[in-house]
Amino acid sequence: MRSLALGGAFFAWPYHAGVAGYIQAHGALPDDARIYGTSSGAVVATMLACGVAIATDGLELGLRADRAGLGGRRTPFLRPRAFLAPHIAEMDRALPGDAHERAHGRLFITIRRLPALRQLAIGEFPTRDALLDVLAAAVAVPGLTVALVHRSPRFGACLDGGPGVPDDDRPGATTTRVGVFRTGRYHLRPSRPLARAHVFGVAPERDRRAMFELGYADAARYFGARA
Repeated sequence: MRSLALGGAFFAWPYHAGVAGYIQAHGALPDDARIYGTSSGAVVATMLACGVAIATDGLELGLRADRAGLGGRRTPFLRPRAFLAPHIAEMDRALPGDAHERAHGRLFITIRRLPALRQLAIGEFPTRDALLDVLAAAVAVPGLTVALVHRSPRFGACLDGGPGVPDDDRPGATTTRVGVFRTGRYHLRPSRPLARAHVFGVAPERDRRAMFELGYADAARYFGARA
């Protein structure tokens, strides 16, 4: 039993999308796999768990949302509502009507709940709106996507889930951990280091498409070696 954990990636989410695109195309995860995600990794995890075609629809919606969120500016910071709104709107359009049912018990989104900043992995989504709410909490970065915090009807004041995600703790389960940083406990990471400016800033679109291709190629090597 193999599960997947997508760590925080800031703006390097296209790398995760490439990994997820390979997984979709080649059936690299079993049906009983759990999919964990935090921060921008939670967005890709949600698309994967809910059946969004990541190599086409998922990648393109993310690029569109980034363009709309930037609004012609060089940086997304200090305009949190303007940057977040198109991302949630794109996900709302892309997710199927039964997304919450597909995600329930399979997708685990990491958030941090205030005031203790305790990390929670949310795997229960009673409605589609509840799924979108948890996703918004998972990417709640002050000054970037929220002014201060995300206020969830279910969980109260929340922030971004942080860089790390838990492993699947079911007996016999193994978890493939994916990250974009050189440090950290990851099984799969970029074979070619990403530029710091491409992780912490929105890179030109051609570079983000190259991140996707790198993630796809790295996943092919990793999962191909274990087939």
